[in-house]
Amino acid sequence: GMQMTPQLGLGLGTGMNIMFGGISDRLIPIVAEIRYYNNPDRRHRAYALLDSGYSVGWAADKQNEAYSFKGGWRIHPALGVVWHNSQTTRFTTELGYWHQRATLVEDWWESSRWRRENDYKLNRWVLKMGLLFWTLLLDCNLWRKTRNKNIPKKR
Repeated sequence: GMQMTPQLGLGLGTGMNIMFGGISDRLIPIVAEIRYYNNPDRRHRAYALLDSGYSVGWAADKQNEAYSFKGGWRIHPALGVVWHNSQTTRFTTELGYWHQRATLVEDWWESSRWRRENDYKLNRWVLKMGLLFWTLLLDCNLWRKTRNKNIPKKR
């Protein structure tokens, strides 16, 4: 992602979600994220985010042609806090809600006389915690320049 202003960040992301308790049903999300930071001049900053996108279904069991897993739209709003420990290390905690749509298709017999599609609406609360060691140089420099623009230079 990229910090556009001290209060606004934009990003793109992907990952992997394993569904239904089995390793064979996976969703690969492709998302865009917008993040708003409250009080950007503070060392510890609260934020609100919204990420949304489409998840592509991936069934790991390719030997079973009668079974397929389709993805669907997802949305994830959240609230969080970023704690800055040093110039390059940050700790983050986030609580959000995750909504995902997916379709499981079972197509038995080659003539497709029997076909069943199960549409799922998956909902869950999400608690994330993370440790960030590295950020883009542009991100750090933009934030420092806007934050320190009124501080006189040392001689």
